[in-house]
Amino acid sequence: MYWVTPGTVRWTAKDGSDVVHTIASGQDGPAGLVVQLGVAYWTNFLGGTVVGLDTSGDAGVQVFAAGQGFPSGITVDIGNLYWANNVGDADGGTPAIMRIAKVNMPSPQVLAADQAGPLGVAQYGSHVYWTNNSGGTVMRVSKSGGSAETLAFGQASPAGIAVDARAVYWVNRDDGTVMGLAR
Repeated sequence: MYWVTPGTVRWTAKDGSDVVHTIASGQDGPAGLVVQLGVAYWTNFLGGTVVGLDTSGDAGVQVFAAGQGFPSGITVDIGNLYWANNVGDADGGTPAIMRIAKVNMPSPQVLAADQAGPLGVAQYGSHVYWTNNSGGTVMRVSKSGGSAETLAFGQASPAGIAVDARAVYWVNRDDGTVMGLAR
């Protein structure tokens, strides 16, 4: 089980019998976290970076993207990382949903610009899903880009999001509800 605390990324055995291990320290506001095939990926909200660490080696933290605008939620598929820039990036961009390849890391690509405080991000199949905390919406876009689609509006500060074969699920922070919508 992996989690972030102020400045660190940690793990322990799922049964709780193991001690807590710190795999990265000195991080600048770690926020979103996802682990795939032994690699932990997270966003540093205050530092504006998207990073990863192979938990089985000593290679250290690898920076996938820097100069991002308060990156928050993150998700991963077999070839790409996807995250939410909660505000505009260092180059003056708008809050956006971003993508970068995990190998041969070219520059990050904007999948959906002009968002309203994106926080949570999830992926399933051919789409990336996210919540716009300030805008009160739940959205999706094709992983290859294109027009973003609003799935739900009028939500009370949606934040965390998950998706499976049946539905999209999210949490509304202001009213404490857990919502779901068939995909």
